[in-house]
Amino acid sequence: MKLKPSLFPAILLLAVLATKLLPGCAPSPERSRLEHIESIIDEHPDSAMTLLDSVDTAALRSDRDRAMYGMLLTEALDKTHLNPANDSLITTAIDYFADKGDRRREMIATYYGARVQYLNNDFSHAIVRFFRAKEIAEELGEHFWHGMAARGISDIFSDSYAHGESLKYAEEEFENFQKSGRQPYLNWALLDLAKSQYNYGNHEYAVKLASEIIDSAIISDSPWLRYSAYQLIGMSKIASGDYREAISLFNEICSSGYSMPVDSAYLCMALTANKNYSEASELLSKISSVEEVMGNSINYEILKSQRNFEEANRYIEKLYHQNSDIYMNKIRTNFSNNAVDYYKSQKELTQQKNEQKRLYIALIVNLLVELN
Repeated sequence: MKLKPSLFPAILLLAVLATKLLPGCAPSPERSRLEHIESIIDEHPDSAMTLLDSVDTAALRSDRDRAMYGMLLTEALDKTHLNPANDSLITTAIDYFADKGDRRREMIATYYGARVQYLNNDFSHAIVRFFRAKEIAEELGEHFWHGMAARGISDIFSDSYAHGESLKYAEEEFENFQKSGRQPYLNWALLDLAKSQYNYGNHEYAVKLASEIIDSAIISDSPWLRYSAYQLIGMSKIASGDYREAISLFNEICSSGYSMPVDSAYLCMALTANKNYSEASELLSKISSVEEVMGNSINYEILKSQRNFEEANRYIEKLYHQNSDIYMNKIRTNFSNNAVDYYKSQKELTQQKNEQKRLYIALIVNLLVELN
């Protein structure tokens, strides 16, 4: 049967629309492997990374498989503590899953897209993606991913010295991990909450929470969690002026197998604040590396105690300029406003894409009606 010439334009248009709406549909021979990796990546990220390394990327024929690969690779890199620097790879995955209405994978890809930006210090864009991932998690009732996204938002506000906002999202993080019941995430969320309380100036409450964490760490046999909680208690004791207790705690930490140079620096700070200047000076000379602001602060106190005011003033000037630079760098970006503005523009763009898609579908329906 010959087609009517009048139908040729309609058929051509249908072919174009099909190309637009159904890009790269052919499954690749690697699809089953990607689906297996997706099923194990949460519990076995190292194994997932090994399997991803063996994937033949040239054989990824469909847009879906390429999106899956981009999402899983970014997730595996993040989970194995490697910096997933390729933002274009995860952005492609986010766009694909959003376009296909695969909300759960869109949520996960968006979260890891935010992680890529966060690890590369692109906070103003990372916070928008974290908010987007949180929104989808709320819609889906995914408490675990809601907690993960809230943690990311809290970290950005903390890094920006917006400790009130950081505390708000640390509380949201802990609440959702409680609902998910997933360990060890719940224990570490409690530590995040304790740190946020400390940063906000609630030192007594931070100590209370950290003490609960130590009990949980003993039960779960988590030495790093226990160490982190003891460190936070020691920091809180310094901040609240209980220097003798801080000295005792950091001496214990420094004699453990989990201490780092920063713990010796905290011990130095406690000794200096308790006027044990000679002991602090001796310890400072043995520390391999000290954070610059902390080191300058300790040196200032020691030199002042020795009445070496000229050298002490040099360190106080350094401190002034360092703190000023840090503060100015942190306040240059108003994350709250940027997040709202950028997020609104992204929502408008998504709405435009959805409208365009609806228009394509309406055209196809109309053409099919006319063909019949």
